[in-house]
Amino acid sequence: MENNKTMNLINKTTVLVFLLLASCGTIKTKVRQLQVAQHHKFKEKIIDNFLKNNGNAFYIESAYDPYSVVWSYTQGSIVIYELKRKRIVKKTEFPEHKKFRLDNGPEKFRKILDGVSLGYVIYYENKKYANCCIDIESYLKNKKNIKSGFLKDIIDDIKKYNIWNDF
Repeated sequence: MENNKTMNLINKTTVLVFLLLASCGTIKTKVRQLQVAQHHKFKEKIIDNFLKNNGNAFYIESAYDPYSVVWSYTQGSIVIYELKRKRIVKKTEFPEHKKFRLDNGPEKFRKILDGVSLGYVIYYENKKYANCCIDIESYLKNKKNIKSGFLKDIIDDIKKYNIWNDF
């Protein structure tokens, strides 16, 4: 009988520990989701500022981390911001004279819902073009599949200025 009570206590303790660990994992996930959502809002403010001042903004971000890189082309330079947890952690500027190759406006590209993605917002001939969630990993690894001069130029700059270090 004493043995049954001991086993019962061990089973209840095991279940309690399991529930406690499961709830901690859920809390961590919720905190991470909140951090990503708050970071996304901060990134959008930077993009809006670049768009207002320069007429263009580009970004690469991960769907799961509060980290992204946002950049814009000015009259004579490229300005790059690394963002982490709602802060600008690094600002870099290089001389650059970019003329976008947009024959019929930017084309649409294959989109993804998660992972690492590229997005942009630009004004071209008084029209606003926006595209997000472009599967940047496959384009960076195999540039031959890119038909767009616009995207080829952006990919070249990502590599040239080491905008996204994971590639």
